[in-house]
Amino acid sequence: MTPVTITPAPGRRTDGRLAQATLPRPLDHFRLFPKLPVELRLRIWDFNLPQPRVVPIRCGAKSLSFASHSQSQSPPLSTSGCTSYTAIPVNLHVCHESRREALVSYRPSFGMTRNPGQIFFNKAHDVLYFGARDGYMASEAQFLTVMALCDPSDLADVRHLAINDSLFWVDSTYQSMSAANLAVEVLKQVRLRMPRLERLVFVPRDENPVYDDQVDLVPANPHGMLEQRMARQMEAAMKAVCGLFPDWIPPRWCIVALGTAQPENQEQTTHTPSPSGSISDCFIPCFLQGDAMTTASSCVLRRECSPRA
Repeated sequence: MTPVTITPAPGRRTDGRLAQATLPRPLDHFRLFPKLPVELRLRIWDFNLPQPRVVPIRCGAKSLSFASHSQSQSPPLSTSGCTSYTAIPVNLHVCHESRREALVSYRPSFGMTRNPGQIFFNKAHDVLYFGARDGYMASEAQFLTVMALCDPSDLADVRHLAINDSLFWVDSTYQSMSAANLAVEVLKQVRLRMPRLERLVFVPRDENPVYDDQVDLVPANPHGMLEQRMARQMEAAMKAVCGLFPDWIPPRWCIVALGTAQPENQEQTTHTPSPSGSISDCFIPCFLQGDAMTTASSCVLRRECSPRA
């Protein structure tokens, strides 16, 4: 019998393995996205929306203080308004379709003196945060400025609010009597301006604050002296305001710390928080357990939050 010689096919090695040139290469671009069904594209855009965010709010250098506004008959015609260093959701920059869908959840909010809002805020999930400011009682002045001059409808839609302990300090010192009075005044504004508020978070004053475009709420030390002092202070303030306004149902409140958010590759793959997890897992967002919730059931760390379905 005549022997048969087998010639290897082009692109293959004699040992039977595929040559490197024939291996599939990863795509640098997916150009078929516009051809996907609309429903699938919208679903993908929805998956690309950010997790619930902590959104610090601040007034620009030219914005009014509460005191100057109360002493004048009319505010100036121009003001820089409220801004935030929180990163804007990327969907707002991709294309017309992604922006249109993102604007359903993230609306420009907190406009001041009839100027349009500059902060993209998701009222259902995001936490509005009043942080520390340098200067004599500057933190409280900024809070009162926002409450007095921002669009009332935007403030009324806030569901989650975080307040830094600096609002209750006079300059750089803590005075118990002044802090107690300031806490009551802040809660009065919250009751008046934010009737739909579900969660109220108090953040301990930090001598080394976090300045980042992605911050998160993390568990506080339940045995720390500062946290225990804040818990007693806020418990007393809540009782005082409830005594002044018996019809007010206060939001559930807790004390947590502020830290840097985890990278995206370390974040949970689901928006559903774990009911047995830490405060940072169960707090944002979750439903009220009942309309009759009182301050007696609030504490430094809450772990019994009901997860969002």
